[in-house]
Amino acid sequence: MKNVTFLKLIFFVMLTINSAKSMSQTTVILSAIPENTPLGDKIFIAGDFNQWNPGDADFELIKNATGKFSIQLLGLTGVHEFKFTRGSWEKVETNENGNSIPNRSFSFGDNEDVSFSVEGWEDLQQGSGTSTAATNVHIIDNAFLIPQLGRTRRIWIYLPPDYDSAEKRYPVVYMHDGQNLFDNSTSFAGEWRVDETLNAMAANKKTIPIVVGIDNGGTHRLDEYCPWVNQAYGGGEGDDYVRFIKETLKPFIDNAYRTKTDAASTCIFGSSLGGLISQYAALKYPDIFGLAGDFSPAFWINQQIFDTSLFQEIKPYQMFYLMGGDRESQTMVPLMQQMKDQLLKSGVTEEHIKTKVVVGGQHNEYLWSTQFGEAIEWFFNSELPSTIDTISSGTLYPVPATDLLNFATDTNETASKVEVLSADGTQLMIFKNLVENTVDISELEQGVYFLRVFHDESSFVKRFVKL
Repeated sequence: MKNVTFLKLIFFVMLTINSAKSMSQTTVILSAIPENTPLGDKIFIAGDFNQWNPGDADFELIKNATGKFSIQLLGLTGVHEFKFTRGSWEKVETNENGNSIPNRSFSFGDNEDVSFSVEGWEDLQQGSGTSTAATNVHIIDNAFLIPQLGRTRRIWIYLPPDYDSAEKRYPVVYMHDGQNLFDNSTSFAGEWRVDETLNAMAANKKTIPIVVGIDNGGTHRLDEYCPWVNQAYGGGEGDDYVRFIKETLKPFIDNAYRTKTDAASTCIFGSSLGGLISQYAALKYPDIFGLAGDFSPAFWINQQIFDTSLFQEIKPYQMFYLMGGDRESQTMVPLMQQMKDQLLKSGVTEEHIKTKVVVGGQHNEYLWSTQFGEAIEWFFNSELPSTIDTISSGTLYPVPATDLLNFATDTNETASKVEVLSADGTQLMIFKNLVENTVDISELEQGVYFLRVFHDESSFVKRFVKL
């Protein structure tokens, strides 16, 4: 009996050894780090294999016998993207000039040692990085108070090129991860080029918004961008963060700048965890955030986002843009589709949901930067039905409207004729011999319509929402 037990033990040990041998093992070594790296600082590897957690204790590099930082990655196979940090994205590696570098990429699978070198750290460059922000990007405050969380944060603002010369009001997009939106010298993985994209759209006579960028909180990022606690990763401060935008930041922006304050003109936009918190904000506070841009949304970390109770207050004017790449996580595309299906079941029309899967798209700023302009185009420059011709410009207010809808022509004259059209261009109402530029739309059901205004020998068409 003892011999049988002994043989079983030997078999188990041999099986364990063989399994360990068959498991891929890559030793990552930092052959060089900057001389100004603070003594005693920890170094981590963060990538798509640990949800880009910059301070994950399981992925800390340890000094080996030669004094080099190294880590053994077991069972990691295939091509993965990653970067080295000193515990937060504010302390991520850069090139020798302090500018951000693309994600590193390596094909894991063979039992081997692989060496990399870090040329610089973002927080230790003392401003040596070259700013790429356009002249119409400004910092409102480097320490804007977040009373809901007891913290402060840098806030950026992008103003359209004609802001100082025009008198009109603009829609507003509130965006997360402000470090990565406008300026390569502050980004940790490349910038979105929001300013360059919008300036080019403005040059092509497109409607563009004011953009308010909110820096992420570094080590607080995951907590602030997750509405619910994830037992493995943390979170749970998401609603406080969104209430900061709703109760503190938005009122400040609306008071200081010429904004369109209604929900149908207010977008909240982000990527990854920023996509998760954007979707949450639009579902939880539809009277504030009418538009939601969700790039590569990390729905996996808080699947409470699919709770049906969140979808009960969706408004007819709300619009949702979901985009991800087919080379992201295995759950990315299925969860995006699940969100779309749930939005449709909740009454959102196909016209108000845009989903896009980018072939070859990976989870990084490059993907998000290339797709940003198309999302803004969809939100604010959606094509009108082919039966509608736009000849000149004008404005509508309020939008969304209830009973009365006001409009202004570019010549400030009273319109000669006004038509209300359905979403497919069918004429529903017509008004002639107007005394003032106001029409009664109280008979319309809730929904999306177009108003065509004729004046002089021209006309303009604008989309509006009836509540």
